[in-house]
Amino acid sequence: MINERHSFTTTTTTPTSTRFTCNQALIQSQGPYCDGGCAVATAIPLMCIKSVSPSTCANSIYNSVEVNQGLICTDFNVYLSISSGATYKKVSLSNSTDIYISYNSSAWATEIGANNWAVTTHIDLTQRPLNTSPGLYPPIINRFLFYTLVFHLVTGSLPLIRCRVGQVCTIQIPIADWDTGNVLRCRWSTGSPVDECGDICFTGSATSSFSTAQLSTSDCTITWLAAFKPSQTQSTYVAAITVEDFVNNASLVALSSVPLQMLILAYAPLAGVRPNRACIGVPINVTLTETIIAQVYCANSSITEFLTSTPMYMTKTSVLPVGASAPTSYYITMTWTPTEDQYGPQVFCASPIDNKGLSGSQYCINYVVGLGSPDLIQSAYIIGTQSPIGVVFSNQSIFSVQ
Repeated sequence: MINERHSFTTTTTTPTSTRFTCNQALIQSQGPYCDGGCAVATAIPLMCIKSVSPSTCANSIYNSVEVNQGLICTDFNVYLSISSGATYKKVSLSNSTDIYISYNSSAWATEIGANNWAVTTHIDLTQRPLNTSPGLYPPIINRFLFYTLVFHLVTGSLPLIRCRVGQVCTIQIPIADWDTGNVLRCRWSTGSPVDECGDICFTGSATSSFSTAQLSTSDCTITWLAAFKPSQTQSTYVAAITVEDFVNNASLVALSSVPLQMLILAYAPLAGVRPNRACIGVPINVTLTETIIAQVYCANSSITEFLTSTPMYMTKTSVLPVGASAPTSYYITMTWTPTEDQYGPQVFCASPIDNKGLSGSQYCINYVVGLGSPDLIQSAYIIGTQSPIGVVFSNQSIFSVQ
């Protein structure tokens, strides 16, 4: 059984062209995903690109025309401009089959920083013992033995994973195998000896800032300290993973492999001039000004409001664009003069809301009214004493002795 699932952006950089969009009516009617015109459903060409001797693409009886049926609409997201389609096909192959089939093409979105793609799977039936699972395999027919692939290895993911810059992002990838006795492992897809990932292989230039990511082969989990590409305020990467099944823990030769490629968006959270959850001393009757900035990442989106929880007497401006230097960023300015009766801790929180009603992450500051910046007491130098080196900020509360 060959299962396919593909997701495509519905936006385009060409003003005169449009992209197909799935909708709920198409999903309910099992309508075709038909980008570029609906005369026929969009077919994903899975071609046999390599074989392992003595197997050949021809004697495996793999039929690319039979497999390359159109996609059926399964999902869509208007806000993220994504539509998805899937298909599956049961195929019969010779028991001597050892082939690689692949979907190769080009034109990744500009922000990926890559062009060519390759999505490749490996089918090796030469290692599988016959009739170990009753009913899985048919008898000899016309003196030609073949398998019907009703056992299959599967994996999947959301088309887009969001990771907050500066925090560890953990992505758990689901994997399953019809044959529960097999051992499953994950690895980064590679470009050799068979091209599994085109221009977005793990060591490629399009993944340079993603090179610190770690992949657990046993539980198929990616761990990554999210970061931007150089000179970017948001970055999109592609993670290309290959899942393989083995007959046992000692085996190093995979029975088969299936690919998974997903987009990973590194984004900056709502930000102010201070760190999130900062603790700040504020003198009484002294006016404080704070600037809160948020950024949108989707086409045709903008920040229309900030949901806030403020101390009494704090005021905020209307939402304004940052300007040409950051065209997707918006800000508000908070002004507050704390009074004597507000002595002690006060909490401020904010969260942005875009024009589609979606809210962003929460950003908070703890103010301590009546507490000013710390004063450094100058004292006579005594042998063995130490003092801070460099700038000491007003919110500095922890020091270490080196």
